[in-house]
Amino acid sequence: MKNILILITIISSFLFSQNKLFFDVSKTNGDNFNNLLTKINTDSDEINNTYLSATILNGGYYTIGTASGLSSDLLDDNCDITFGHPYAKTSFPLFSIDGNWYKLDEYFSPSELTLNRNADTLEVAAIKSTELLIKFFICFSVDGQAVILNQTIKNLDSISHSIAIGFSFDPALGKWGDGYLEIQPGYLKNNKMFDSAAVPEKVTLWEKSFGVKGIGIELSFQNEKPLEIVAANWKEIYETKKASVDTTQVLYDLFLKFYWQETELLPNEEKSCQLKAALKSPDFSSQLFLRWDLQSFLGLQNNIVFPNGFDTYLTVNKTTSSSISNANIKLELPSSLTSNSSEIYIALGNQSYYKKINFRSHIIYEDKVEEVIAKIFSDNQLIDELHREVFIPATPVSDTGLTVSIDNIDGSKFPKIEFKFEAKINSNDYKISNLSSENIFLYEDDNRIMDFNLGNDTTGGLNAADIIFVLDVTGSMSDEIDEVKNNIIEFADSLSYRGIDYRLGMVT
Repeated sequence: MKNILILITIISSFLFSQNKLFFDVSKTNGDNFNNLLTKINTDSDEINNTYLSATILNGGYYTIGTASGLSSDLLDDNCDITFGHPYAKTSFPLFSIDGNWYKLDEYFSPSELTLNRNADTLEVAAIKSTELLIKFFICFSVDGQAVILNQTIKNLDSISHSIAIGFSFDPALGKWGDGYLEIQPGYLKNNKMFDSAAVPEKVTLWEKSFGVKGIGIELSFQNEKPLEIVAANWKEIYETKKASVDTTQVLYDLFLKFYWQETELLPNEEKSCQLKAALKSPDFSSQLFLRWDLQSFLGLQNNIVFPNGFDTYLTVNKTTSSSISNANIKLELPSSLTSNSSEIYIALGNQSYYKKINFRSHIIYEDKVEEVIAKIFSDNQLIDELHREVFIPATPVSDTGLTVSIDNIDGSKFPKIEFKFEAKINSNDYKISNLSSENIFLYEDDNRIMDFNLGNDTTGGLNAADIIFVLDVTGSMSDEIDEVKNNIIEFADSLSYRGIDYRLGMVT
């Protein structure tokens, strides 16, 4: 006799994800820019020239952005080069002593860190008497179109130490952008470690990987190439000082770490390494240029994908004086995300066009990196496109707290077996009706069955309902219609959660 077991999994775990915005001091501090330095820390400063801007926070954290950029176009004015410019804590120097890696403020106490300024050079000096002296400075190149990062370590001890230097660099080019590492042909798609001979002479990053490229930078090494370069997702390697990576993981939030060769320093010997970030001529060659503040990863909080519903802003920037009065934007979305808009028709003036787009994420049972695409057309011609990878985490699940009842087993078509089952949440007696094959585990004689068909019992009964919505779609209701759509979706979800077999209709 065969034994059949069915398990239903539901959300049950509690997990917080790390929010990158916590590292963006500018966004979490409500003060205006002019007061920000004093409010954050008196040992923070900035330098500016015609092209670029750079800052250092106490502890050696740095950010880079544009002032007016290289072009006469406003699109590269006041943009990020690293995440969170002017004040964030995701880019910083690293060093190792005798095989152990540190950030400056992990090895040195606040009293051992000082910030000095000499004209357009900012320097953080960190000293432990009789041990180490580290100087990290940031300045502009002679032509003003590049930022130079330099770290020098001197052994103050009476014995030799094994020393290595590193830099973390968190690209976020443009407005709300990330960074795409150019490799010929195309761009890096997955995590990767470059080591030894595979380390390139320079690294080129662009704001966008499809359509026109936007803002670009070139990272080069002034006196010695790194031994290793790690290119991986920020969330995976930010906390890891010496990172190794899963090269099968798709990139969705590029983060770079540069590691130089370990060196044995005798007493009073020193070692220096430099990283140069130079602006490239930006590419705004299309008549319309898209930017989007769609975040690169979601997290889990209070048992649900967070944020479950969120607003984003897509901007359409005119780069030409030519007449383009009308255009349409088409969105291509994965099944795990839905939006209140899939095609948007816009009337363009002389200024940028902003469109708020609302997203809702769905429960999934395995981590996914999904591609979201926006394309803009004029007269049916593709003008520009923007591709963004978004990480959506799997929802933790369990079969605890459920009662599953099986009845009406039909073996007349053996080996095909049909049966009906019902799943209820014990705490509130709610029936679960919006199940998918992903969260049903079916076993026969302790062997899991992967190939089965799942359908709804449509016999109706007391838990069936037909519902008609009547909507006013006249012009005066245009602002409210999107909210009504979202509320209808939430209402339908609540019916499913209560086990109601429903049909919806609409009259306008």
